Amino acid sequence: MLDIGLQELFAGIVQHGHGAIFALELLLTFLIVGVALSVTDHTRGAKGLGSAPLAIGLSITACESSCTFYSVGMNPVRMLCPAVVAAWSTKAHHTSNDWSRIWIYCAAPLVGGLLAGLVYRFVLNLKLNKNAEESSLSA
Repeated sequence: MLDIGLQELFAGIVQHGHGAIFALELLLTFLIVGVALSVTDHTRGAKGLGSAPLAIGLSITACESSCTFYSVGMNPVRMLCPAVVAAWSTKAHHTSNDWSRIWIYCAAPLVGGLLAGLVYRFVLNLKLNKNAEESSLSA
């Protein structure tokens, strides 16, 4: 892997433990769901400005690129399947396996997606509806 010094810069997130990893998982999911909701909403006034698949794909790419540095998965299955395989192999070799972080990778994306939906629905969508009403009244 190309070493450009980013691993040392971002290594602190892993050392901070469960809270920092939970927050990062939540934030990455929040960003992806927020982008997906905003570019696929047909009630918005800015129709036809850009490509929804491109925006969603670029947001996923940007978030996935941080997964290597931060030891996050952004997908519960991506962390759960290797843990299950590791548990099976360690049971065969009579060694221990650490499951202390599995709840983070399952709960944080759910909470992040839920928060993104709520913020979009009750904060951003209200502003969009208010702006649409003001522009229709002035026309």
